[in-house]
Amino acid sequence: MTNISGNWRINANGSQGFLILESQDNVSFTGSIRLDETAERGDAIQGTWNDAGRTINFNRPLPDGSTQFYTGFLGDNHAENLILAGTITDTVNPGTFAGWVASPLQESATYVLSIDNLHCNQTRDTISLPEFTGRDTDYGALVTQVLTQVGYGEVLDQKQSIGSVHHGEDHALDLQLTVRLQANESLTFSYLFINSGFQGSGAQETGQFLDKLSGAVRDALNVAYPAEKVIWEALNDLTLGLNQLQFSGCDGIVAGDKITFTAAELDQLMPVAGARHVETREYNRYDHQLPCQTPDYTVTWSFTRQ
Repeated sequence: MTNISGNWRINANGSQGFLILESQDNVSFTGSIRLDETAERGDAIQGTWNDAGRTINFNRPLPDGSTQFYTGFLGDNHAENLILAGTITDTVNPGTFAGWVASPLQESATYVLSIDNLHCNQTRDTISLPEFTGRDTDYGALVTQVLTQVGYGEVLDQKQSIGSVHHGEDHALDLQLTVRLQANESLTFSYLFINSGFQGSGAQETGQFLDKLSGAVRDALNVAYPAEKVIWEALNDLTLGLNQLQFSGCDGIVAGDKITFTAAELDQLMPVAGARHVETREYNRYDHQLPCQTPDYTVTWSFTRQ
């Protein structure tokens, strides 16, 4: 017998949230749906579960007076990885069908992902010694997204104006995001650092530029790219994301990556609260035009388990 009572993660027609099912006899049940996009509101539901037929049906009245009708089936998969999935109809558009899928919530761990340091071995700019005016003017962005059992989660992002960067310098960064991962989930994060010497003295202009940079990094999250190329070279080839940014002179990419960890991999690296995993990666393969230099930067990032 499958006991459906408990807390589930649900994706209802592309909107993710939580489904709570409460039953005394594992036949009839009540509960609620609370979607992330309307987190301040929970909608009461009631329905029935047919254990022999592995089917579920419930109604969800909405504040506008309409009602949604959910019909679903229990997937024939592993008991530790249950999936309910089916269709949604409603009283407003009775002939129109949408989809939904739900998976039981599991124990989760919280991690803080941080880009800790940007080190410059060689700038893009031709003259990179501190006593000269030649320098890179760097900007960075970090984005994360969790792949859950019911689809992709919300994209989180941070962006930072780093400022002038010379040869040999270290720059401590303030790019940090907190994520929660269940045992059956995975996390992808992307970061990008660019030199852009534009004279964006106004806060609004700088802010708009950082927003475009963050948007370009978002584009990298779910893009497959050839193994022999770094992610941002592949994106350039595909004219994704970076075509929003205006480059001139020695402007261009200095460092960037896309990295995925499963919850199991992170748990192995950091088995207890307080554990930390640190990596430093070097980037020195990005194209340049004369008389500019091939940039050589290292990025140090870390995970800390809470």
